[in-house]
Amino acid sequence: MNTKELKKFIKGKTKNPVFYSLSGAHLYGFASKDSDYDIRGCHVEPTRKVLGLQKPRGVVEAMEEDNDFVSQEIEKFIGLMLKPNGNVLEQLYSPIKLVTSKEHRELKKLAKGCFCKRLYFHYNGMAMQNYKKFLDKGKNTVKKYLYVLRSLMTGTYLLEKGKLEPNINETNKYFKSSIVKELIKLKTKEQSTLPRNSAIHNKAQKQIADLFYRLKESREKSKLPEEPKNKEELNEFLIKTRVKYLK
Repeated sequence: MNTKELKKFIKGKTKNPVFYSLSGAHLYGFASKDSDYDIRGCHVEPTRKVLGLQKPRGVVEAMEEDNDFVSQEIEKFIGLMLKPNGNVLEQLYSPIKLVTSKEHRELKKLAKGCFCKRLYFHYNGMAMQNYKKFLDKGKNTVKKYLYVLRSLMTGTYLLEKGKLEPNINETNKYFKSSIVKELIKLKTKEQSTLPRNSAIHNKAQKQIADLFYRLKESREKSKLPEEPKNKEELNEFLIKTRVKYLK
């Protein structure tokens, strides 16, 4: 599916879109021909609705064939940024933009204040969840190996370099992992499997163990602040946005 078709799919899904971008395998750098299109972003509900008794939904979702659309209302999205949640930060900076706006550009500038050591818990947790749920139970799809490696590498790169890079091909220029290149070549479709006890399986397991350790070390040595440092600025941004949509 091309960008024009994706833009047509999301048109009218929300009233005041801030941005929509591609996430998932397309953003992470290992999409295959049968990968879904994960469209993520946020929107602004009219302020009168937000102030009324019947609160609007915080999330708008839609699925159609290979298209998976999720939009967070701006207040919920900012709350996730401050948690902090790496997924929403990656969506915000995704280079595969489908919709953008003035608010999107402002939010990207503010989001850098959310880069902090606490993101360790997001990336470590995401990698561990995928490892225990799939790889540890013998569900050895190449995709799940790449998801685990991608989370560990993005988290480590952020803590060591202070930059957010969700694409595993880009972070691998820093890590220089041969196993990542091998796995991407093997992922010709979503259910491509990796036999247990094969040489590449053993190499992937060792790389994952090494990266879990390095991620923890990176948090201890990182020069990033412990917590997001711009809560007040994001609060002012939200108030300004609410005033704009007070109609």
